[in-house]
Amino acid sequence: MSNNLLQSWLRLPDGERHDLTGTTSIGRAPDNSLPIADHEV
Repeated sequence: MSNNLLQSWLRLPDGERHDLTGTTSIGRAPDNSLPIADHEV
């Protein structure tokens, strides 16, 4: 099986892609792996 099938990512509305590897935290807090500056997150 190809490793590409097991890869996860997040694509933002502007087209920017963030590969998600290991443990990834997403949210408004600046200490997240992927901080999102949006008051509705």
